[in-house]
Amino acid sequence: MITTISVESSIYEPLVAVLTKTAFEGYIHTDINDTFFNTSEFGTDKINWYSNFAGKFVPLTGIFDNEYSDSDPRSEQEIANNEPQLWTRDSFLYPVKEFNPNDKANSDYMIIKGKKYYIRNVEPDGTGVTVVYLYNG
Repeated sequence: MITTISVESSIYEPLVAVLTKTAFEGYIHTDINDTFFNTSEFGTDKINWYSNFAGKFVPLTGIFDNEYSDSDPRSEQEIANNEPQLWTRDSFLYPVKEFNPNDKANSDYMIIKGKKYYIRNVEPDGTGVTVVYLYNG
């Protein structure tokens, strides 16, 4: 598939660039790695994932977003929360065995900053990035 992008370089002459879909995806993946998962930028490589599929710990690079909650100081009712999450590249993950409360021993988990998180859900977003929802249990 060929994608044509037309950009006006001046009022009089349009600039046309032709990219193949594969080349465009390559640019996106390079940008994701160089910016978001770069450990000198946003990414962390201090993640150890226990994969039941691999039968061992696998080092992983990603962006960790710790859990967060906030409450109204007057009523003390919770007004915002966020579960712990990890963003990582699709290519970094093996098949994942998600958390099963009846079978914790066979559920995949991650050790992040010395804390154990079970993998509750995995959602690829279609761009080469996967959001891993974690459970601190």
